[in-house]
Amino acid sequence: MRIFQQKGCKTWRVRFSIDGREYDLPLKTRDKEVAENRARLLEKEKRHELEGIILPKVARDTAKTPLPDLLTSWLESGLSPSTNAKHRKNSNHRVARLMAECGWRFVRDVTPQSFEAWRLSNLRSDTLTPKTLNHYLGHVRTFLNWMEQREMISRNPLKVVKPLPVPEKETRSFSIEELSRIVATVHPYRACVYTVAALTGLRRGELRQLEWHEVLLDEEIPRLRLDPHKTKNRKGGNLPLHPDAVIALQELREMCKSPRRRVTNSKVFYRGIPKMPKFLEDLRAAGIEEYDERGARLVFHGFRATWATFLSSGDIPQRVGMELMRLGSSRLMEKNYTDASKLPMVAALEKTPSIKSSLISSLKTGKTCPNLTNSGKTVPIEDGEDSVVSDSESVDLTSVVQPCPNAEKIEGVGFEPTRPCGLLVFKTSAFNHSATPP
Repeated sequence: MRIFQQKGCKTWRVRFSIDGREYDLPLKTRDKEVAENRARLLEKEKRHELEGIILPKVARDTAKTPLPDLLTSWLESGLSPSTNAKHRKNSNHRVARLMAECGWRFVRDVTPQSFEAWRLSNLRSDTLTPKTLNHYLGHVRTFLNWMEQREMISRNPLKVVKPLPVPEKETRSFSIEELSRIVATVHPYRACVYTVAALTGLRRGELRQLEWHEVLLDEEIPRLRLDPHKTKNRKGGNLPLHPDAVIALQELREMCKSPRRRVTNSKVFYRGIPKMPKFLEDLRAAGIEEYDERGARLVFHGFRATWATFLSSGDIPQRVGMELMRLGSSRLMEKNYTDASKLPMVAALEKTPSIKSSLISSLKTGKTCPNLTNSGKTVPIEDGEDSVVSDSESVDLTSVVQPCPNAEKIEGVGFEPTRPCGLLVFKTSAFNHSATPP
């Protein structure tokens, strides 16, 4: 250990090493005897910290600091600068409410038992839903994790608390008929909002922040140039527009130019995005049920699910659909957004092959996958002779199959030719589709 004064400085410093770790600390005094005493105490303190006898100084200082002061420090320096105002407000409000209602004044007061007792009382009184209570847990955990990462506390005391199970509320998408009905019924401004939402897949927050300089309607390919800072995935990019969305945006642009409206901001949706009460009012006005027979609810986010369902229902490659939805995973596209009840399953069945008449048609055409349109039609086989596939009559195939002269019986299999017998020609006026070939 050595105490010294730097050149041009009258206060003393100490330099020492413990287990290979170098320390160079200020003693904040000009008196050498005081400096020597402080140096010995500092070395002893550091040795005790390394041995785990005492907590680090930052942890000891944190234990003496009131939680509201720590919360202020977290909000100022712990949250990312890109955190939006709403999230910052919720973080402050919810953590402060927990401190007040759980009686947390210092870090030592934060215990799993106190939080779980508070959560149980709110569940019994039906004051907060399980989903909201999980949000409270998430905010306070983030606050405590920030202190743990900076060694202000040894461990997060609420790390052992598990979130409450939240039953999934099934939502649904619009059918094309419902979408056409609501657009034709509501106020023109909201009709434009709903059209753009349903044919771009933009979320409520993304629609609210969309500005006119991001809307390129006069380009050869009309598109949106999305700002990465305004999108959920923070990627941005160019999004080509559906023709109906282009018309809706052109109508909005004309509304903004109207002298009666006096639009002073650059927002595309200058009157905001309809909130849930107004959205439900529009559903009722259009005669659309909020819940379907499965109990699935129609919400504003259903416009995004509608766009995903439209993309999945058409002959659009999945990768292209993912880009139009701005999704990085096909699982999200298939499971989370596509409304399976709106998929064209009946139309898909018409494209599948039929088992009926496939055997005879295969033998007739020499193909393994017969053309289903030939069933019930007259197909020429030889000059002057016809073969008709019919569903109404049946005959025994053994009467029309020509025998194979070169064959021997194999146990468990049947008669097999010892050499090729050539092409067998079936000549009859009707075949039994359900008959088993010899």
